Amino acid sequence: MGQVAQVVLGLYVMTMFGGAYLMSFTTGIGRPDSTARATALPPLVTFTHPLLALSGLAVWLIFMAEGSAYLAWTSVVLLLATAALGDVLALRTFHAKPQHVRVGPGREPADFQRAEKQMPHSVIAAHGILAVATIAMAVVTAIMAG
Repeated sequence: MGQVAQVVLGLYVMTMFGGAYLMSFTTGIGRPDSTARATALPPLVTFTHPLLALSGLAVWLIFMAEGSAYLAWTSVVLLLATAALGDVLALRTFHAKPQHVRVGPGREPADFQRAEKQMPHSVIAAHGILAVATIAMAVVTAIMAG
């Protein structure tokens, strides 16, 4: 079980690095080096998604130290909740409706865009695929833990 739990930990970390990169696009709204001035992503979901992921990682680390099946299943539940919120974010990213953004004098609306339009789709896809692999391996590990 130890090696499989370590694989899950590795997948967790890789998924979170991808998520942190994607989150940098939404936190960059309004910065001088960013053309993003708006987002269609709900703020509560944008905040809660990584919070649940970090909580699940913390529980997973405690599971690795303690070996309790209860902790493994708790982490799986947190992963599933995180994935559900991730699905909301992905749907909002890929199916965002056009929105007019107010711009200052001398600027064209075409100079600005939504933050999610700047996110590389390949990174979003890799983040989702890694999340699915993390969940699958965590379920396998939880079953093995009893």
